[in-house]
Amino acid sequence: MKVLFVGDQPSRKNDNPAIAFKGTQSGVTLEKWATFLGVTYFAINSHSEPELYSSIKWAEQFNQPIITLGASAKQRVESLCHKNGLVVETYHLPHPSPLNRKLNDKPKLFETLQELKDKLTRTEK
Repeated sequence: MKVLFVGDQPSRKNDNPAIAFKGTQSGVTLEKWATFLGVTYFAINSHSEPELYSSIKWAEQFNQPIITLGASAKQRVESLCHKNGLVVETYHLPHPSPLNRKLNDKPKLFETLQELKDKLTRTEK
């Protein structure tokens, strides 16, 4: 299954601004999560509304889920979907930044990832 990850506040350490999470610790974490979830993905940052809109339209057209990373990305995706009448299956994870304290609770994070994996598996069938 292919999914769209939508993040926010890209790192200054990003190797390529055109590719979200490229060369960052957040990207390493995101790759681990994608492997656990069994998905292939592309990732964007939510700060560019035209890019975000076209990516959400793609997800809607091809019935691909969106996984928001962090509260700001979640709010932007929900707002843009509502404003434009877009209907896309959307899930939420904490931002994968190593500065995010929510990642310190490993059992809760594993539980969240497992629940999402189960939902994505049911959706795929």
